[in-house]
Amino acid sequence: MTDSELDYFDKKIASIAFERSFVDNMELENNNIDEQNRNGNGQQHKKKRKRKTLVDDSQRTSTFFSFRKLHDNKISALEQRIADTLGCWVHQIEALQLVRYLPGQFFGIHHDLGNLLEDDTVELPRKDWLCKRRLVTMFCYLNTLEDDAGGATYFPKCGHLRVRPKRGRAVLWCNITQDGKADSRTIHAGEAVNVVDAKSCNDNAKACSDGKCGVGQHTGGSTQRSKNESETTKYGLNIWICEE
Repeated sequence: MTDSELDYFDKKIASIAFERSFVDNMELENNNIDEQNRNGNGQQHKKKRKRKTLVDDSQRTSTFFSFRKLHDNKISALEQRIADTLGCWVHQIEALQLVRYLPGQFFGIHHDLGNLLEDDTVELPRKDWLCKRRLVTMFCYLNTLEDDAGGATYFPKCGHLRVRPKRGRAVLWCNITQDGKADSRTIHAGEAVNVVDAKSCNDNAKACSDGKCGVGQHTGGSTQRSKNESETTKYGLNIWICEE
């Protein structure tokens, strides 16, 4: 990423509100009516679907912020450059997602194309024109962490590869094989950022939740990230290329 783009995301980090990760589960609800019962018109009663939204504490504790497509001129230009680089259409790029890992936060082993099962196979989501399957993933690191600070992107099926967060670096992988099936080699995890000093990290987490995490401090026109915050918090940008 360019210095201009990195400065742009620094400023966004200072002003946006990050959200917890949720999992939406659709459950059938009988509503105390047997499915086989019929009303006076001879029509069968249908089970109603009830949405249950759950906080995903066991699999993902990191937080995120999703930009709108073509959010502004900077995001539009970045989306176009990504499309040109990867040889896809701009409309195939899912809305960019900014992610944050505070000390101790993580994203467990998963696959970007679908649900990872116990045998390491991937259950593909049904085709939906509103939610396209993610064929390619690019993850850009917006800050640098020391080697002993954790926060690496871990690929257990690729020789236990760990990509360390380094500002401006990106890691790119394809989620499918040549025959269009989910590639289990690209299962990965966002490892936890290490808690180096409990007091300073707790103070930092509280400051970030209050929007005062040291990002956005301006010196001579450039955005400076505080040393404590850069060492204990990981920021990245999820970029997904989806099917047409």
